[in-house]
Amino acid sequence: MPSGLFLVREASIEEVEDWLTRYLKKRGYRLIARKVQDGSLLIKFVSRSSLEAFLWSRFVPFGRYMRRGQRVGVEAKLSEDPRGVLLNLLVTPYMELLNLREVFLLSQGIVEKIIDDSYSVDEWRSIVAALQSELGAERVFET
Repeated sequence: MPSGLFLVREASIEEVEDWLTRYLKKRGYRLIARKVQDGSLLIKFVSRSSLEAFLWSRFVPFGRYMRRGQRVGVEAKLSEDPRGVLLNLLVTPYMELLNLREVFLLSQGIVEKIIDDSYSVDEWRSIVAALQSELGAERVFET
């Protein structure tokens, strides 16, 4: 589960939220949650629908080992900073049927975990590259 903290200088929360929403929608994600908590904005996106991922993973031969049979969630926390906006970003595997994170050995097996982690890392790299090139975000911390 890759995650990191980024600083977008001289930007507002609304500008970063708009950019993130547009970028992720272009990549096939949909917004599943948005709320303001303690002065920060929490937003969650998930790739493809539950039904599509479930049907693909259950009825297509070896579909559970393909990306179309998996779902990835992007969770972002945006907060104001004197220098700009702090964006705490997390990319994590999501369950096929529920809008919840996968739980190792409970909702995903060993092979599925490897595939999910690979998919999450690939999505992380593309989001971070776009974030840095289009918004000029600076990496503060990354795991």
